[in-house]
Amino acid sequence: MEKSAKESATKGNVHSSNLGIILVLFILLVIILPIFTQPSPASDAPQVGPLSTVTFTIINSTSYPLVLNRIVGKYAGLPEPFEINPNGGSGDVYVQRQFPWLNSCTAYYYVLDFTRAPIYNIAIPMYTDGAFGSNYFNRLDLNGAPFYYFSTGGTTLFLKNK
Repeated sequence: MEKSAKESATKGNVHSSNLGIILVLFILLVIILPIFTQPSPASDAPQVGPLSTVTFTIINSTSYPLVLNRIVGKYAGLPEPFEINPNGGSGDVYVQRQFPWLNSCTAYYYVLDFTRAPIYNIAIPMYTDGAFGSNYFNRLDLNGAPFYYFSTGGTTLFLKNK
């Protein structure tokens, strides 16, 4: 039995349309997949797409140096520098922002006395809102440190002596 030309053309079109759908789905997968994957927090590579980095700045106007103890949460690289000098020194903490999630990161700093011994351990929580774009410091836990603090512009924190 021989196939008619019409029957062969129909089967050939079905094959090519299935291949076309598979190709389109593969291309969409390649485009969409990076949106939902996150690199490791220690990655120094720049973030592309909806995953970005927000820089929070801490200005130390106290008479005590601050030394990084640890950092937890969605940070994007280690804070710079590890020690924030007294009397106007500043340091940056890098926090991930990703649509549509609320990400948080807390940096813990030792407050050193004049002999460089730790006398307080303060917690500085930071938040990034990927859905609405707001970035802010949350309530600090000063653990008895003789400081007061205030924030301006959302991503800058000032610490001062009481």
